[in-house]
Amino acid sequence: MTRELQRPGPWQPTSCGSDSPPPGRPPIHAISIAGRCDCTDSRRASTHRAITMLKMLLPLMTVLLLWQRAASIEELCRECLCANSGGRTGDASHCVMPDPTNCLEGIYCGPYGMSINYWIDANKPGPDDNFFECMGDWACANKTLDNYITKYCQTMFVGHSAPCSCEEQVRLHHCGPYSIHTESCNNYYDFYFEPCISSA
Repeated sequence: MTRELQRPGPWQPTSCGSDSPPPGRPPIHAISIAGRCDCTDSRRASTHRAITMLKMLLPLMTVLLLWQRAASIEELCRECLCANSGGRTGDASHCVMPDPTNCLEGIYCGPYGMSINYWIDANKPGPDDNFFECMGDWACANKTLDNYITKYCQTMFVGHSAPCSCEEQVRLHHCGPYSIHTESCNNYYDFYFEPCISSA
């Protein structure tokens, strides 16, 4: 009686990517299509999941980028306002904290060249109602500027409700709410402030 030798059956991969058969087994191309692991579908599903996640993250990334850009513009706006106040002119590097008692014409003090009347109009920020102390402190000087802009960034002065653009804030600060469109205000913006912004 002749004994038949049992031939090994075709090797089937256990997972996508395992394309090396063990010794004595036929290669993967000998397997029927129905018995193969469909790697294409697996990769397609992974790609779809990645695209879906990217679509979910894209709006958040856009908001973060816009916020970062707005913050950068706001910071540059203040630096240029500071650099071109209190008798100083130039680019943003000219923004410094001067001696709070060394005021232009004895009136315009601090990094933004504010008068005591400006400070009072902005609700006198800072402790002890001390104007010069406030003008020598960045946080207090910025609070004074914020209060003043918030007070006058209104439809009756700029033609619309808040917020105000960088240019409108500069005009309100330097020229006052009733003079933002005067020739002298235009000259200040065009010849001093605009070159600072453009050079950044």
